[in-house]
Amino acid sequence: MNKIPRKDILVIGGDFNARIGTRLNDSEWAIGNHGLGDRCINGVRLLMFSMLNNLNVANTWFKHKPCHTYTWRSRDGRTNAQIDYLLVSRHWKSMIKDSRVYRGADTGSKSGSDHLLLKSKVRFRLSSKKVSAPRRILDTTKLKLPEIKETFMLELTNRFTALQDNDREFKTNQCSSQQSGVPSCSQLFGPYSSAQLQTYMSTHTSHTKGIGQLLALRHEVQRRL
Repeated sequence: MNKIPRKDILVIGGDFNARIGTRLNDSEWAIGNHGLGDRCINGVRLLMFSMLNNLNVANTWFKHKPCHTYTWRSRDGRTNAQIDYLLVSRHWKSMIKDSRVYRGADTGSKSGSDHLLLKSKVRFRLSSKKVSAPRRILDTTKLKLPEIKETFMLELTNRFTALQDNDREFKTNQCSSQQSGVPSCSQLFGPYSSAQLQTYMSTHTSHTKGIGQLLALRHEVQRRL
């Protein structure tokens, strides 16, 4: 249980053969106020298991008629009990909107099961992770070269001169002209190479001798103060 990531939605359901009853005090946060019956030994074990693993007993949190709460009925129809439960991660408790028993559901066997169908309504709120396109860093230092600067200015002049002939055409094609200008800039400048990217500390500073002793000395002075 400890190896399951917290972000995962953990749901455990089944016949626990345990009567957990209702909440006796605020420390029993794993169960609600709408359980049935008196707690038995298996109910205590189920409660401890739920609290140790941060689980909530979903079908004890919603108020319904007793006939929509008990999950087991004896063959003679005289004894009813709530022994089937749905456990959900405490972190995802709010996704359970309702939990109740449906007595008329087909249990699948020929003679019918003595357990009733326990159904819960679940609402998920999931969001997709937005993936942004990688940012391209252009090597604008090439503008210092006269031939690159002249070519770039000529390219800009030609593009905006053609667009200024018609204002309506300019508004329509503004977005496309900006997108089409990016490849031209990429061809003229090119991306930064890893060798051109410099760190915040210069090579001279990073190789200066004695900087380690100065930092250690300052730490010692601060400690003594």
